[in-house]
Amino acid sequence: MILDAEERIAGLVADNAKRARLSAVCIYASRMKLLLFDGQDASKPLYVAQVGTFPELDREDRFLRALHSALPELVADSLGCFPWQRDEWLQVQRGLPGVPWFGLAHRLRSVAEWMDLRERAIDALRTFEVAVRRHQEWTCVLAPGRELMREGSRSEGLGVRQSSRLRAEVERLSGVLDEIGEIRASWQHGDFCLNNLLVSRHTVSVIDLAEFGETSMPLQDEIGLALSLYMLAPEKARGVTLRDHLNACLCEAGALAREEYLHGFLLHYLIRRINRSHRQVTRAAMAARLLAAAEALCAAPAQFLDDGQFLRHDSPLPACDSLPVEIV
Repeated sequence: MILDAEERIAGLVADNAKRARLSAVCIYASRMKLLLFDGQDASKPLYVAQVGTFPELDREDRFLRALHSALPELVADSLGCFPWQRDEWLQVQRGLPGVPWFGLAHRLRSVAEWMDLRERAIDALRTFEVAVRRHQEWTCVLAPGRELMREGSRSEGLGVRQSSRLRAEVERLSGVLDEIGEIRASWQHGDFCLNNLLVSRHTVSVIDLAEFGETSMPLQDEIGLALSLYMLAPEKARGVTLRDHLNACLCEAGALAREEYLHGFLLHYLIRRINRSHRQVTRAAMAARLLAAAEALCAAPAQFLDDGQFLRHDSPLPACDSLPVEIV
């Protein structure tokens, strides 16, 4: 199957001379992706192709085109959607320079270098947000309190086993966020985190727009980036608290980042990610970790921000019988 896809992509985008030098790497995340490299240059892929249905890929393709025109160094150039086999399509884009965070982790020799990566990621997020706000159709008016209640209700509808404390905190923090009233908000990337950035010496690029526009709840991308910086930190940078990462990522958020509001925005983020992972076997462990995080936030928010160690992938979860979720 991979070879068939490689041949299909090569036939679409490469001439005969270049086609003979192409080699493919397949990776799996939320969907299958193929990276096509020139055999003479392994520094970055020439092309990246995503596999999926036409509606989901066409949606992402349109957003890629619009964002690339405004952010040519930050977002990839799309080459279009093409039929492949049965009901599966290929969305093909040009490759971007840089490596994912895990390709850099072993090179970061100090906390200062991890903080430098943080600042570059924050700069990329701010640039991305400015470009999004310029598109009127990517903005809306919403009430953050209602958004939190809606996500909590959706979670219950999906069958996520919430504790009574979590349900009560959703209701309480929705009331706190109601103080903000209705505000104009912009579409969020939806999954802005280190896993969806490519870092080179001179650039930071943003990838994976599969969730772009699924929520406009403010601060979700800032929270996602801060959590990923905390969860994925190498050993040498683990003394930096989640609170510190949040403060850095939210330094331009103004009144929305006040502590009493932040808890509500953070709980919305965690519940939304749980809802996206629920009943996906490959993401069951992460869903359990996120649900444990949501419960910890509700139980002791200050302690959670200063010491949420079990968020990290290599940290033990609380006892399984204390988690209201099945770990498959």
